[in-house]
Amino acid sequence: MSGKIFVVLASLLILLYVSGASSRAPEYQLLERYELIGGKKEAGGHIAFPDVSDFCGLPHIAYREGDSHASDKGAVKIASLNQNEYTYKIEIKDQKYDIRNPYFVKNNENLYVYVSVFNFSDLKNGFIESRLYQISIGCNLLNDPRLIKTLDWSVVYMPLSLNIGSFGKFISDRSWCVSIFIDAPDCFKTYDEEMSLLKVDGEFVGILRNHPKVGLPMRLMRYSSSGAILESRDWCVNENSNAALVSPKLYFLNGNYWVAYAEREEISKSQERATIKLKKFRSIEALKNCNPDTQFKTPEAVNIDYGYPTIFINQGRMSMIWYETSGKSTKLFTSPIP
Repeated sequence: MSGKIFVVLASLLILLYVSGASSRAPEYQLLERYELIGGKKEAGGHIAFPDVSDFCGLPHIAYREGDSHASDKGAVKIASLNQNEYTYKIEIKDQKYDIRNPYFVKNNENLYVYVSVFNFSDLKNGFIESRLYQISIGCNLLNDPRLIKTLDWSVVYMPLSLNIGSFGKFISDRSWCVSIFIDAPDCFKTYDEEMSLLKVDGEFVGILRNHPKVGLPMRLMRYSSSGAILESRDWCVNENSNAALVSPKLYFLNGNYWVAYAEREEISKSQERATIKLKKFRSIEALKNCNPDTQFKTPEAVNIDYGYPTIFINQGRMSMIWYETSGKSTKLFTSPIP
């Protein structure tokens, strides 16, 4: 089954320069936005948590589809993207638990997906295990994904491709494990919940959120190849003292480093303002020093929740996918990046 991208804002790409201090990188609004995958309105559909990987010449997207954020048996679905269409390929589900938070892993031959298994009847201690599925043999996607291994949730594995940073969950006082090779994970320790890593010049560079309190910046983490912490410090200034910065993703694409994240601000007990932001860096040193060349953002919206921004190349053009919740429906949207 294939679905076409529907134009939400039928306009040519408009770049709106946002004025600022002379030392600040220019910031542009991304006003060309398209609905990619929509939830079932009659069920209050929830389409969220996307990850994208280029595989055999086409970007592939993994996402969770359910009726709510965390109170039902959601399934992970995988689709290929070809120009302005997506084609559904694979579903991973469980008869008892919620399957969520998919992240792609690939080696020189096959494509894999890593998922979290959640017991939605116990929201406090819901995460029970992680699973790694093989979903292709060469460029042939499998109709029946193969379960490769089940991982105890007490050690959280975070998949990592050589050029694409991935993202996962962390439980306090437990270990991050960064899996460079599927059967040989290297374990790191950190102290917070959301992190994205890249391997650069023989070390690992990570961007993670601080504890999700308003006004805090994100953090820069550097690890040696053996897992020793080389550096841990605040990274970039949070210019909105009333906002929390969450869901960071770090990428190296088209010769540049990119950091995407969501900015959320509670403006009343019943209202929240949110936007997706993206910073572009010409070098790893510029990234470490938070010296972006260009910045982008989606228009600010009230009572719309943005999250999990993911950067990829679509038909030679930089693009971004994120989930967006408005009312009872959560959908995936995409925008080209100039």
